[in-house]
Amino acid sequence: MNYLINILSKVGIIILFYYAWQNIERVSNINQNLIYFYLIMVILSLLIDKFFFKGKKTENKKTHKTLSTIISITWFSALIVPLIEYSYFLRSNKYLTILGITTVFVGIIIRGLSIKYLGQYFSRDIETWSKHNVVDSGFYRYIRHPAYLGNIIQILGFPLILNAYYSLILSVLVIFCFLKRIELEEDFLEENLKGYSQYKEKTYRLIPFVW
Repeated sequence: MNYLINILSKVGIIILFYYAWQNIERVSNINQNLIYFYLIMVILSLLIDKFFFKGKKTENKKTHKTLSTIISITWFSALIVPLIEYSYFLRSNKYLTILGITTVFVGIIIRGLSIKYLGQYFSRDIETWSKHNVVDSGFYRYIRHPAYLGNIIQILGFPLILNAYYSLILSVLVIFCFLKRIELEEDFLEENLKGYSQYKEKTYRLIPFVW
C-alpha cells in the first residue's frame, strides 16, 4: 500500500510540475532567467542532501511512513506552487528576491552540515539501527533537529525568490508537518535510543537558547 502511495504521489508531483511549466511558457514577458535560477536553487538543495548523505542501509525499523510521504508531497508541492503563482502574478521586488536567495542558501548550508555531522545515522524516515549512538557534535551540540531547521528556513525562502507571497501558506503547512514529525521522532527516540532522554534535557529542540 505504501509503495502504491509513493508511486501515485510522485506521479502527482510530476503532473503539478508539468502544469507549472505550461503556465510559465504561456507568459511572454516572464523573467526566464529568474525561473532558471530558481530551478537551479531547487536542484542545489537536492544535490546537497546527496553530497553529504553517508547514511547506513535501512534495517527496516522505520515508523510513521505515512507522515514521511505527506512531508515529501507537501515539500515538493511547496517548491512547485511558487512557479505557478509567479506565472499568474509577475511581481518584481529585487530586495525580496535577494532575501529569498540568502535565506535558501543559509538553509541549504545548515541542512548540509547537519547531515554531515549526523553521518551514518541520517535518515529521511523515523528509524534506528543496531549500535545506534546519540550524536552531539556540531549543530547537534545545541539543538536536536538542525537538519529540519535547514529545511524550514529553505521552504520560507524559496517563495520569496519569486515574490510568491501566497505560496507561503503552503510553506506554513510544510513547517507544521515538520513540527509534527519532530514530536513523533523525539517520542520514538526516547523509547528506542539509549541516552537520548539525557541528550534531550541539555539541548534545545529547534532554535538555540529559545526552544
